Amino acid sequence: MDVGRVWLSSKAAYRPHKGKKHSSHFKKKEDLFRNGTTRDKEAAKVIITKVRGMNRQGLMKLIKDGQDKGVVSVFDCCKRLDLDKEGMVIVSRLKQQIGGQHEETVPVVRVVDQQQARKAYSDYLSEQVTKRLRISNPGLIRKQERGKNSGEENGIAGESGDYKVVRVSWQITTNDLKGQKRHEIETQMKKGENVRIVFDDKNNFERTHGRRIGNGEGLSDIETTKRDKVVKFIGELIDELGTSYEEEGSMQDKLIFKVKALQTNTVSKEERKVLKDQRKMERQERLRMNTERKRARQMEDLKILSVD
Repeated sequence: MDVGRVWLSSKAAYRPHKGKKHSSHFKKKEDLFRNGTTRDKEAAKVIITKVRGMNRQGLMKLIKDGQDKGVVSVFDCCKRLDLDKEGMVIVSRLKQQIGGQHEETVPVVRVVDQQQARKAYSDYLSEQVTKRLRISNPGLIRKQERGKNSGEENGIAGESGDYKVVRVSWQITTNDLKGQKRHEIETQMKKGENVRIVFDDKNNFERTHGRRIGNGEGLSDIETTKRDKVVKFIGELIDELGTSYEEEGSMQDKLIFKVKALQTNTVSKEERKVLKDQRKMERQERLRMNTERKRARQMEDLKILSVD
């Protein structure tokens, strides 16, 4: 039975071709994909590598549209993927008898929408950074973990606890950001205060009855870039002061930085640089994702116009 046919049947069993080498499986991974951005292809390549790490032949149980498609080759699956709309994630692994032979480990892979696949890939990259830091700078990782646990205990990671709030509107001018607002943040942090920096539309700060939810889908390229610069400036200021923070929310609407109290001489200059580089990567990834989402919406609009 042709491996590719298994894709079409949820009950079909995979029977490998004895004595035949699937040389096409070992072509360049780039040749497997018919579309998709470089980032989406990289995410799919990670899944290929993981699948082959669990099953040497690259076999996996495929779940697509909520249906069990049986055991297929990860390479054949990739050829059929529409990376402009979907991707893959590994959800589990199981032992299964293949073609009446001995049991093999088979990863279970689900086809998901593009955003889920990208989120999984971002999590994977973050894990890789943490693993490298555990080897190159284990002291920094221990400090981050201790700080996180301490933050949860004193309420900085939740909705309670003592903290000072600093409000930064998305409409803030560059002069105000680098002058008065920088001074306000530095003053609170140097007092040893836990600080929450809230980014939001200035009208929401003035409202007395609830806040108006922003329309992130409608942000222009100029507005997205401006907000990213504001967030980047505050993030670099926090790194410069030698502490860390957690993010909550979205730059598309309301964003909160939960900043831990500044501890004197707890972070070395080298550690600050590592943290700064890590934050920079996260900001670049956030801006890239926003740009790609906007480009995708524009392409959809063009398709609709062409149909009309």
